[in-house]
Amino acid sequence: MAYAPGGTFNAVERERASDAGKVGGRSRSKAKVAAAKENGKSGGRKPTRTLAERLVGRKVRTVEEKAAFKAALGQLLEREKQVLAEFFGVHSFDARLPVYVPLENTRTPWGTTLFRRRLKGRLLKEHLNPTVSVLYSKRWRQKTRRLPKDVRYLIRKLQLAANYLMPG
Repeated sequence: MAYAPGGTFNAVERERASDAGKVGGRSRSKAKVAAAKENGKSGGRKPTRTLAERLVGRKVRTVEEKAAFKAALGQLLEREKQVLAEFFGVHSFDARLPVYVPLENTRTPWGTTLFRRRLKGRLLKEHLNPTVSVLYSKRWRQKTRRLPKDVRYLIRKLQLAANYLMPG
């Protein structure tokens, strides 16, 4: 007998419930198959959080939060940073990635984008090759789904330091 919120049930009933759940999970439409193939080609489903948010376990949006995260990251040893960077597939946490920015009026699904049209001189050069820190991008991949003990320990260490330093 096993306990469930609706009462107790035996092993046979539990097996039936398990089988019923599996049938629902086996549903395969053409769209699902196509999406699974596409995700598989690119190495899995794309992350929905930035690397900093993944490491800290909460949103990192404001300038103060980013500064606190950088300070917490600074408390790790170089070897520890290297282990984390290697596991999450980034060269280093100081690396910068290019960002696509339209050069002129561009028609997008959400309207016209007016950007960089009026920039001149030095400002234009800075905006021709905009970059974002690897920490605040969504271009990272875990090596494996399960975290090794040393990586779990380092993430927890970073979370404790960041949560101590972050406002709110």
